[in-house]
Amino acid sequence: MPRLLLFNPNTDAALTARLVAIARRQLPDWAVRGMTAPRGARYIASSEALRMAGMVAMDCLADLDLAGYDAVLLACFGDPALDALRRALSAPVFGMAESGFAACAAPGGRFAVVTGGADWPPLIRDLADRTGYGRSLADARAIPHFGRAAQADPHGTLGALAAEALIAIERTGAERILLGGTGLAGFRDALAARLAVPVQCSLTETLRAVVSHRAARG
Repeated sequence: MPRLLLFNPNTDAALTARLVAIARRQLPDWAVRGMTAPRGARYIASSEALRMAGMVAMDCLADLDLAGYDAVLLACFGDPALDALRRALSAPVFGMAESGFAACAAPGGRFAVVTGGADWPPLIRDLADRTGYGRSLADARAIPHFGRAAQADPHGTLGALAAEALIAIERTGAERILLGGTGLAGFRDALAARLAVPVQCSLTETLRAVVSHRAARG
C-alpha cells in the first residue's frame, strides 16, 4: 500500500486530523499519516506567517526519515518552501497552489481563486506569476471566513464563497473557480451547485496529482 505524509505547516492539530480524514476517503488505497507543525501560526494568513511556515516545514521535514513514503503533501495553499523541500527530501513533494493552478489551467481558459483571509489575494497573484500561471489566473478573491471559522459557519461561508465567485466570473470571465486553502476543503460540491462554471478544490487536485505521479512512475 502506498504511503502519503500530509504535513500541515500551521499548528491546528484538529485541522490536520480533518485533512487526513478527507485524504483517506479520497485515497482509500493509500496509507495517510498526518503531521502538524509544532510552532508557527495557527492560521497562515499573511506573508510573514507564510515565511515562518516555510521555515518550520524545512525544520520538521528536512531531516525526517521518509523511507517508505511515496509522497509528501504540503497542506497550505501558499506552498511554503515547496522548491526547497523538493531539493531536500527524498520523496516527491506536492503543493496545493501549484497542483490547483495546474489542474485549472490544463483545460485552457482562465480561472479564479477564491480563498479565506483578506491578505491572501496578492500572495496568490504573486505565486501564480512565479510559477508560470499568471496569465491563466483571472482573479484572486477572499472571503472573511477562514480556518475553523469557515467550518463553524458553513452557511455563511458558502454564501460568501458564492458571492465572490460570481463577482470573479462576471468581472473577469473566469471559466472555472478554484477553492484555495485547507479551511475550504469540503465546500466544493455545495458551491458548484450555485455556479454555472466548474469548481475545483485545491486539496482534491493535490491528491489527484499525488496519485497521477505514482501511476506515471509505475
